Amino acid sequence: MSLFANFLNSWPAYCKHQVINNIVKEWKKFASKILPTKIFIASLPITDSNADDVLIKSALDFYDKNLSQWISQKSSFGIIYQYPCRFQNDHEDSKFKFLHESHINQHVSLVLFCPKSETLKLQQMLTRTRFHWYRKLSKSPMKSGFQTNLNGNENLFQIGYQPKRPIFDESITLDTIRLNCGEQNSLQDVDIISCNSNLHNCLLAFLDDCFTRNDEEKIVMKLNPQLVPFKLAINIDSDGCKAIGHRKLLEVAEHLIGLLEEYPDISIFPFTPDNPITIDQCDRLAVKYCIILTEETLRTGIIHLRNRDTTISEQIHISNLLKTILFYLQPEKLITYVDK
Repeated sequence: MSLFANFLNSWPAYCKHQVINNIVKEWKKFASKILPTKIFIASLPITDSNADDVLIKSALDFYDKNLSQWISQKSSFGIIYQYPCRFQNDHEDSKFKFLHESHINQHVSLVLFCPKSETLKLQQMLTRTRFHWYRKLSKSPMKSGFQTNLNGNENLFQIGYQPKRPIFDESITLDTIRLNCGEQNSLQDVDIISCNSNLHNCLLAFLDDCFTRNDEEKIVMKLNPQLVPFKLAINIDSDGCKAIGHRKLLEVAEHLIGLLEEYPDISIFPFTPDNPITIDQCDRLAVKYCIILTEETLRTGIIHLRNRDTTISEQIHISNLLKTILFYLQPEKLITYVDK
């Protein structure tokens, strides 16, 4: 088994789950901000791996029951689904043995209703912007490409990823964008475009993309800050401290955690005094910034803020720490930030 496969097998399940949640969060942001149309959220029960028919039928039912009376067929709109999906065969199931223990995959899909005059423009825009979405969230540009198949009334685009490490022999499909204009579509003046993302494939692609080894041959997961399971962690370097100094550093850590609780979007690795996180663990878990408290913190108020990607530790006075963290991780919050 390769180093990367061993790593995936040992990476905490919570971290994998949280990265998938963050992928979905960014996916929904993409749909609401990029697409020039109204977006709605709907639910779908567990389906078989080939869920296209169920998805389109569910979207048409949702339109008839909830939207048809107040949304004209002359305007475009979309419905987002996140749903579990059974693996179609044992081979597909075995591909993800490093990522999960269940036999259920997760998908997120957008079903886009659009007037026939806008179909081509929206389909091209959706394919182009989805590809750039992946590039934006990757550590370095993904080796992804379009694959177009024309089959009767279907126009198929796929966005894929070629793994850097030999887990699979072939590229993996991330998105399938399909023009559905067959018999299922009961709306005369409207075309339906579906975009389906396989979340376990997305997880594998992002983890493969960000997996690196530093000069000391230690693993560093350079995952995009929008996808990391934890954006911050607190490390206590109590070398040279007496017992009373160590206790005071623990109090400082608890104080900082209390300040950061006001910003729930800045996820913090759970702090446990009896089992503190190390720098190497931070890098393996993709933690973007590590707050390092030392004996110097007690004397001068200086804290070291370590960047995962550069390994550079910036010296910051404790009174400026929160403002600095917001600048790096949530700059929009600085508008309403007030020194305390």
